[in-house]
Amino acid sequence: MSVDDFKTRLMREKLELYDRLSKLDKFLGTAQYSALPEIDCVDLAEQLTHMRRYHDVLDRRCVRLCPELMKEDEAPPAPAPVSE
Repeated sequence: MSVDDFKTRLMREKLELYDRLSKLDKFLGTAQYSALPEIDCVDLAEQLTHMRRYHDVLDRRCVRLCPELMKEDEAPPAPAPVSE
């Protein structure tokens, strides 16, 4: 595997994760989410937190390893408050 392939895969992974965490973030504000059992709500909120942290790690790696592929508008959504 070439360095360019690695960089492309790294960026793709970051972008795919951003898409999934954005969708989950939106879902957490829906009536469908609110209708779930509390334990599922807690787990989904925790999952979103971990997805954001993972995205942050991928973002730092992309900045270091492939800054030429980075766009300024690629930022994770703001954290949603977690209720317990």
